[in-house]
Amino acid sequence: MKKKSLFKTMVFDRFFLISVTIDIASFTAMYFVASLFTFLFYHKIDAIDLPDSVFELSEAQVNALASSMQFDFFYFIFLIVIALVLVWGIWIASRAAIWSLVKKENPSMMFLLKSIPMGFVWFLIGGIPLFLAFFTVRQNLVPYLILGYVMLFTYSSVVLFMIYAEKKNITCWLSALSVAASRYDLFIAYVILLLIFVVLYAVLNIITASLVGWVISLVIIFFYFAFCRFFLHDLFKKRG
Repeated sequence: MKKKSLFKTMVFDRFFLISVTIDIASFTAMYFVASLFTFLFYHKIDAIDLPDSVFELSEAQVNALASSMQFDFFYFIFLIVIALVLVWGIWIASRAAIWSLVKKENPSMMFLLKSIPMGFVWFLIGGIPLFLAFFTVRQNLVPYLILGYVMLFTYSSVVLFMIYAEKKNITCWLSALSVAASRYDLFIAYVILLLIFVVLYAVLNIITASLVGWVISLVIIFFYFAFCRFFLHDLFKKRG
């Protein structure tokens, strides 16, 4: 059977269209979570009533104020942690689902649940070099280092989820790093696709002045991301 071109896949293939839908839905869900927790955060700040001067308070009032401030502090920490966990979990599970669809498979619930701890560990470990860079690298070099590292880490993350969709093994980090380092064709394709995205983004900025233009631009970008995933997966499968 003759294999369909990527263009025909984008138009007719249900896996492609579902992957785009999940991508859009996941970013919408992450935006909703971030907006909700931002609202709760600032609503709590507005509700805090501090006295004009603590020196005019009695000892009992000072103790009550300290207790209230301690509660508010832990409340803010709780909001931030829960929001980050939810956003992170949505992003990781949606990436796993999308790459499973790229492989022409319907993701199972267990497959998605297993991807979340794998993704958490991967991104926590991947964040260590960035954290160290702030303390060991000259500050004027940090932005360039971050940009280069984020590009490499994003590429490695793409390979990780691609390998996870293939092996369905949460301990596939070493395999992903090995493939990412040895498959020069994948890296070159990733860089080219990234450069095309930069140009595409610059062009689409022209039409984002209106709401309709903004929506059209987002849809085009999501379709382009999906195209990139299917293209990289096809390239990966050519050499196995």
